[in-house]
Amino acid sequence: MSVDVEHAKQWDWPLTPDDFITVVDDATHFEVDLDVKSFKKEEVKVETIEDLVNIHLDHEAKDDDPMNVSRNIIRRV
Repeated sequence: MSVDVEHAKQWDWPLTPDDFITVVDDATHFEVDLDVKSFKKEEVKVETIEDLVNIHLDHEAKDDDPMNVSRNIIRRV
């Protein structure tokens, strides 16, 4: 069974694999590259908790349309 869904590709993450996030963890450094171009600076929060990097993205779009869009992503690497 399949369901046709019409919306922006960015809303599929993390359901579809793509280049949204890249993690490098080797002997010299730890690096996370995250595509957050759909979010404003104040909608992105990054913090470390012990040996985890917690990335919290929170976006809500409101307009005159009764269908509001809300997106909340938490990624721990």
